[in-house]
Amino acid sequence: MLSSLKLKLQNGARFDLPAAAINIVEERTGGEKGCCIGYDIGEGAADEALDDAYGFVKKQVIDAGGIQNPIEVTAVNDQGETHLVTLSRDRIVARREVLESPIGASTILTIASGQASFKLQVADTMDEMDGTSSAAAKRTRRAKA
Repeated sequence: MLSSLKLKLQNGARFDLPAAAINIVEERTGGEKGCCIGYDIGEGAADEALDDAYGFVKKQVIDAGGIQNPIEVTAVNDQGETHLVTLSRDRIVARREVLESPIGASTILTIASGQASFKLQVADTMDEMDGTSSAAAKRTRRAKA
């Protein structure tokens, strides 16, 4: 039997979903309440805005085995706003270091999503994601003021 999560959509409706179907959990930007999830139940990729808090959903999904080998990164949007994202390390198919970014991105991740992929700009360096420290001088990340 698949472990099913009982979630609450942003509009207040209940949403039961197998934990294994959830690919990504994202904190909402701009201080908005709740979080977003990306999932696939065999009909292609879909996403939902939830009323449930990011930390609560992330813990539920990981504890139920939905996201295996998880990594939490700090995503950066085009305006330089940041938010937390949790996904499986196994879904990262490529990483490209960004040397100078006006918005504070250090790495661009290519994430597998079904038959396609998408790019995610993150503030985390490749060394930070690997859990290693580098002797090289640290760059200062410039964020848009």
